[in-house]
Amino acid sequence: SRAVVVENGGDRWVVADGLRYRVDGENADAVLRAAGIDSLAPVRVSSDWLNLFSPGAPLEPLVITDAGTPVAGGALDDGPLLVGEVVHTSGSPAEQRFVVQPDGALATLSPLAWQLYQLGSGRTMTAVRDVSASAVASLHTAKAPAGGADWPADGFTSITSGDRACALLSADSGGTRTVLATAPSSRTATAGVTVQAGHGALVDAAGRGSGSAGMLTLVDATGTAFALPGADDETVKRLGYAPDDVGTIEQSWVALLKSGPELSTSAAGATSTASAG
Repeated sequence: SRAVVVENGGDRWVVADGLRYRVDGENADAVLRAAGIDSLAPVRVSSDWLNLFSPGAPLEPLVITDAGTPVAGGALDDGPLLVGEVVHTSGSPAEQRFVVQPDGALATLSPLAWQLYQLGSGRTMTAVRDVSASAVASLHTAKAPAGGADWPADGFTSITSGDRACALLSADSGGTRTVLATAPSSRTATAGVTVQAGHGALVDAAGRGSGSAGMLTLVDATGTAFALPGADDETVKRLGYAPDDVGTIEQSWVALLKSGPELSTSAAGATSTASAG
């Protein structure tokens, strides 16, 4: 995944695709190298910018609870099976590894998880145990892979020095989400909100997650957001919009705009309309 390392409030984060991964503060440089980022110039960002991205699982050394203790009833022909031990089945690709969980199940160890394992439990359990498929045939496969469920399997690739990191609100059939995008760093960027003259938008601004309730919000031609508590289809009609014109957006994006006063249903009827677009 293409990524950028950013800094906010003394913490480092890796932003990639639509997620922000907090980097373990005690091992930041080692964790970033393990994640594939070998040159570092963190970009300072605001909390508002960072919070546009959904939180991912923290990037930190992978530690297996009770590593080094024998698995009850899990002995193989060549000796006991240990919690936290990494095994590789003969004949499979070299990067296909599993790590033994406390219950004896085998959890997939992706290339990224393998690198972070070596900073955690792998400091003391350095050997990869090569076994036949038949030797571990009776062991269960863990329900989840080792490490963060949303860690990219192969780690990250830094954006180039000629690119500036941007947050882009992307829409598809599944809704809207924020993703990492880039723009040439040579292009001048100024802070501000730009709305096409004579246009505005009516959006359902919700919190993160499918179960979050939304607030209908009017964004006018000046880039000011007006919340519409209690709004209904009649409110939408009074504002000159149709229900299909209402977009969906996370509240974190609305937080970047100037806030106007809340508009009641009666006030909305007296508000000058703007073209949908």
